[in-house]
Amino acid sequence: MEDNFSQEIGLQLAIPLFNRFSTRNTIRKAKLNIENNELALEKEKITLYNEIQQAYYNALNARAKYESCRTARACAQEAFEMMTVKYECGKAIITEFNESKNRLLKSISDLIQAKYDFIYKCQLLDFYRGKNLTL
Repeated sequence: MEDNFSQEIGLQLAIPLFNRFSTRNTIRKAKLNIENNELALEKEKITLYNEIQQAYYNALNARAKYESCRTARACAQEAFEMMTVKYECGKAIITEFNESKNRLLKSISDLIQAKYDFIYKCQLLDFYRGKNLTL
């Protein structure tokens, strides 16, 4: 037994003749994935464009509101000054005076709120433009 040891050398070659179209299907899936990713990218671009457009219109509206609040505050200030004179002359009661004062304070509050809303929306537009945010 010790003198009879056998040695072998083998060579094996595998050539796939038919792999059930798995390579073809893999290539088709990869092409479909590329198309899906391109469509998803286009969808995201459209979504971003719509968001930027909406931010622009919001900024325009905030500017218009700010301007109208400035006008309302000026009118309320003038009305309060007239009411003060009227109250000092005894032609108005304290309730009317307080209502006028409250309208003035409300218009000032609305103006401040509109101002900071306008600033915020302008900063948002600058962000979409790629500018750094500043306060």
